[in-house]
Amino acid sequence: MDQRGVRTRDQVSKKVCGEPPPEMELEVQWQEHQLGEYPTIVLTWEDAMRGAPWEYIEKCEEVLTEYENR
Repeated sequence: MDQRGVRTRDQVSKKVCGEPPPEMELEVQWQEHQLGEYPTIVLTWEDAMRGAPWEYIEKCEEVLTEYENR
């Protein structure tokens, strides 16, 4: 997937899921694999005591699955 595809995927998740919860960010991170690298979209936050926003995460998972199955 090229950078354009990564940006599009990130934009789709923000557009459909909405902006991340306060003090959280969606970002693209590259993961290394034996066959090369691949992008992932991750939700990050700095407060380790803050719980994960599961409703938001589940909604994004559904959106990304739908996008991949096009």
